[in-house]
Amino acid sequence: SRLAKAAKKNTQRYLSLFADAADEVMPLPTSAFEGTEDVFDVLMRQRQYAEEDNEQLRATYGLSASETAAQQAGTGGEGSQPQAPAPVADSANRIPKELLRRYEVRIRPPTGGAGLGLGSAKARMSSAVPLREVKAASIGQLVTVRGIATKVSEVKPLLSVGTYTCESCGYEIYQEITGTAYMPLCECPSGRCKINNDAGKLLFQTRGSKFVKFQEIKLQEPADEVPVGNIPRTMTVH
Repeated sequence: SRLAKAAKKNTQRYLSLFADAADEVMPLPTSAFEGTEDVFDVLMRQRQYAEEDNEQLRATYGLSASETAAQQAGTGGEGSQPQAPAPVADSANRIPKELLRRYEVRIRPPTGGAGLGLGSAKARMSSAVPLREVKAASIGQLVTVRGIATKVSEVKPLLSVGTYTCESCGYEIYQEITGTAYMPLCECPSGRCKINNDAGKLLFQTRGSKFVKFQEIKLQEPADEVPVGNIPRTMTVH
């Protein structure tokens, strides 16, 4: 179908679209299971309460996050001490959708066809692309390759969403990670710290962050795909 072909050619984008669509149709819990809440559930409930308060505050003042913070950080008169601004909805303080999801979206390669069983080894081999034909044009696409696994790493946690807490304003700052390497945040980007001219030291919260399973596999070209006189090529997948 057209949808399957489009998802195969732009897999990374369709993963995001399918996840957003699942968020919209996902029903609310029908009942509360007392005693089965984990740390994630408690943190999510507190974060949602805080975000609802922030949104209500923005709607009341009819201002942006920075304008509301500036209004509430006013001195109020000569010699008076600046009032601590109340929590406001800040872009860095919004909870990422990835942090709220308790599921993962995966797109499987097409298998099966005329005379081929769904998911059979013969079907997978027929749709596999030679390892040395995977070029830069394949970035972001769904590609099936065939090779020999020469090295397999251990399953490790990979940071997906990092959560930081500011020592000065108490905000929770979220950092979405899209690769295997990232630069940790050092200064609080919230509007409150900017109004107070405070750098705001951030503390990384391990239990409040989200990790996914990560494993690297090094593949080597099969002998029947290596041209005569060439060295087998390798590729690292995860």
